[in-house]
Amino acid sequence: MPDTPTFGDLTKALKEAAYVSVGLAVLGVQRLRTERDELRKRYDEQAKEGKSNVDSFREKLESQLKHLEDRMTAVEERIDAALDRAQAQLPNQAGELMQQARDAAKSARNQLRELVGRSGSSSDSEATAA
Repeated sequence: MPDTPTFGDLTKALKEAAYVSVGLAVLGVQRLRTERDELRKRYDEQAKEGKSNVDSFREKLESQLKHLEDRMTAVEERIDAALDRAQAQLPNQAGELMQQARDAAKSARNQLRELVGRSGSSSDSEATAA
């Protein structure tokens, strides 16, 4: 005849089940913490990589903008030289009006550069002051 469990056996089995449950819960929490730490590490690595990519793109963009600005300054200088020659051949009143128009254009160009965060070249500010 099989042994019938006693109250002590039942209590012991319940205690063991409780210990197993607590142990499994502890293991589950530890695993969650480990996975959280791994996710955080991956996120931090991706964030650093993303920041690095943005910084690299910004540097390349700034370099290209500087190159474009340098080319535009050279073009402006060539245009100014041609306008100087044309202005020298005009009568005094027409030459003065042309100079006023050129000064207004340079002022507008400098304001535009300030709006986009670029300062005008020194030749523009010298010509405007003259």
